[in-house]
Amino acid sequence: MNTQSVDRTHAADGQIIYAGNTAIARGVRAVLFAALAAATGTASAQEAAAQEAAAQEAGAQQIEEIIVTATRREQSFQDVPMAVSALDSQRLLDAGVNEFQKLESQVPSLEIEGNTNPFTTSLRVRGMGNLANIPNFEPAVGLFVDGAYRSRSGVAMGDLLDVERIEVLRGPQSVLYPKNVTAGLINVITQRPTDDFSAWAGASFGNLDYWQLQGGINGALTEGVRGRLAAVTSDRDGSFNDSVNGTNSGGYSRTALRGQLEFDLGDRASLRLVAGYSEKEGDCCSPDVLPGAVSQRFLGLLGRPVDTNPLNRKTTYSDPYHFEGDQYDLLADFSYEFDWAVLTSTTSLDHFDVKAQIDSEQSAFTAAVFIDRQESDAFGQEFRLTSSGDGALSWMTGAYFYDNDFTRGSLDSNEPIFVLGPDIVPLPAPFNGAAGDQSSFKSQNDTRHWSLFGQVDWQATERTKLSAGMRYIDEKKSIDVRSNYQVAALPSLALTTTVLNPIVAERSTDGVAWNLSALFDITPDTTVYATVSEGYKAGGYNGDWDAGGTLTAAKREFDDETVLNLEGGLKSRFWNDQATLNLSLFRSEFDDFQNASFLGLSFLVRNAEKVVSQGIELDGSVRPMAGLTFDYAVTYLDAEYDKFTQGACYFGRTPTNAAERTCDLSGETLPNAPDWRTNLGVQYEHALAAGTGFVRADWGYTSEQNADTGLDPRAEQDAYNLWSARMGWRNGRYSVSLWGENLTDETVKTAAGPQTVFGGIDGGMQIYLNEPRTYGVTMDVRF
Repeated sequence: MNTQSVDRTHAADGQIIYAGNTAIARGVRAVLFAALAAATGTASAQEAAAQEAAAQEAGAQQIEEIIVTATRREQSFQDVPMAVSALDSQRLLDAGVNEFQKLESQVPSLEIEGNTNPFTTSLRVRGMGNLANIPNFEPAVGLFVDGAYRSRSGVAMGDLLDVERIEVLRGPQSVLYPKNVTAGLINVITQRPTDDFSAWAGASFGNLDYWQLQGGINGALTEGVRGRLAAVTSDRDGSFNDSVNGTNSGGYSRTALRGQLEFDLGDRASLRLVAGYSEKEGDCCSPDVLPGAVSQRFLGLLGRPVDTNPLNRKTTYSDPYHFEGDQYDLLADFSYEFDWAVLTSTTSLDHFDVKAQIDSEQSAFTAAVFIDRQESDAFGQEFRLTSSGDGALSWMTGAYFYDNDFTRGSLDSNEPIFVLGPDIVPLPAPFNGAAGDQSSFKSQNDTRHWSLFGQVDWQATERTKLSAGMRYIDEKKSIDVRSNYQVAALPSLALTTTVLNPIVAERSTDGVAWNLSALFDITPDTTVYATVSEGYKAGGYNGDWDAGGTLTAAKREFDDETVLNLEGGLKSRFWNDQATLNLSLFRSEFDDFQNASFLGLSFLVRNAEKVVSQGIELDGSVRPMAGLTFDYAVTYLDAEYDKFTQGACYFGRTPTNAAERTCDLSGETLPNAPDWRTNLGVQYEHALAAGTGFVRADWGYTSEQNADTGLDPRAEQDAYNLWSARMGWRNGRYSVSLWGENLTDETVKTAAGPQTVFGGIDGGMQIYLNEPRTYGVTMDVRF
């Protein structure tokens, strides 16, 4: 039988062709196989291209993961068992956060409260913080720059310079971070030098004659050595108009420089050196005033102008507010990698020198001028040993030493703190008061701190991680306060009198801070955590100027503060990484909370027996489509004095302790602690003209609050909304944007207190206001 071989081949159209084993058949098969291969290849290429495009589209829709160092290690945000807000450089750029003060617009649990000058800026987290007007009064919310502690929050006020990331840690952080931070901390991480060459420059211009210039350069200097240099300078007029002294208070001129060198010391060691310098000056920062009835009548009799609207940004001061200051900081960060651990040494030095002048009576009556001089030198040294490897156990241990010498004022007759003005009528002895008389004041405050700490993390199961840490703290503080009064009205009879009761005192204390936490992975992208911790902040002395000479050593001293914090939360990435959600529930119970209040001529520091801050925080991002992003954050807060029997009294309130003239504030809500704060940002980006066009709008809502530490009803601030927006274009090299802040020109009371001098007589108030509407344009170029 004649047998014929049959070949079944699937063509592109799906038909089956039968062909015999002939030359023609073989030729046909060859042609068909070639066509099939070509078709299959084309289809595969098209499929691969489609898959790559889909992958790029999916990647564009996914929300970028942020690596943080909240636990002093580089970790995914998901793996950190605490409430953290992390803003990278792109987020800061998108939201227009080019000044430190604007950070609160993106973190609703954070409040940045300014008053007389940049160095008296206060930080509050979850409603907890301290007035910074007493410069030796350490803040409950700590400021760290590249991991190094800074004693004053005000050193950060100004333009952000070459920042990689800012992390806001909420709740007590007294174990892994040095020094005493019982309410939270802000860690500013600057850009490190890289081997690749880069350079950048930018300029901004806006209303109030605002301008800013910034730029920098980065790259390898030689093999194993990298350098980076950045600078920024800015200038702006103030928004307050004074009809008497002719200034526009609120203006400033600022310059900052930061240089870095980084060395590779072999295969295992590296050294990073950082030096920063900044200077600030301006007619800053006068409050508006609500004058009392007595001062209005008095000034009217003298024919002096009086403005009675405390919200119109108009003042009538006989002497202008003025501020000038400079600061520098040095940082040396050395690390050595053993096979089993990494040794890190962080050495820091920082210095600041500031001078502020204010109108003492805050009116057109030229009674006196107050001149505040402050100088500080601080040294910090931390050694930290961190385990290496991926074992079930990881650990960190270390030691920290901190030394701060702070001086306020001077006993030199050429550097008085008070000088009486020409409206002072010469008074007979023993009052000896006349124009030109002056008072000198000097307060020296020294702090010596050392601590030992350790933390262990155990990966108990594949999905469960447990952590425990502790820090032992030892701290010594001393104070030396003296005053002189010099009579200069009659030079031939001039004399200098030492004010009685100079204060010389010293205290030593120690304490323990600890934390326990558990982290559980519900899914690879969702974790829950629980934390219990106790924070500690050493007590000290109120080094403020004492107008009446009544602050004895006992009245200046305040006790240690502790806080027990309970917190649970959830962190999740879902919807194919197009959405994130972070939830935290917290309760912090403060014992002997260190509270400061302004009384009109001086500050009162007392320990509030018990303060409770509790609430819920929710934040995250959603990217429903490529180019469209929603950022959201909501905080509900309940912060109150559970027991505070020695609080300040506002004018007209009957003291509960007549001898001390203090009021029982138990059950009252803390100042500057609104129940609700909400932030929502919407950003859209789209390809445009060989680059990307973008538009962003941000909305912030804050419920009612009281801006006065004495809780004066006149300092109540109603709920308000703040809007900002920006739009522009950018590519890999150039960018340009138009921006506006506080677009509806909302006026907000941010801080308040008794008017100096007159506040204790007739209840006059001083009220600090937020920034008015600002707008402008920013242009950048990168190489």
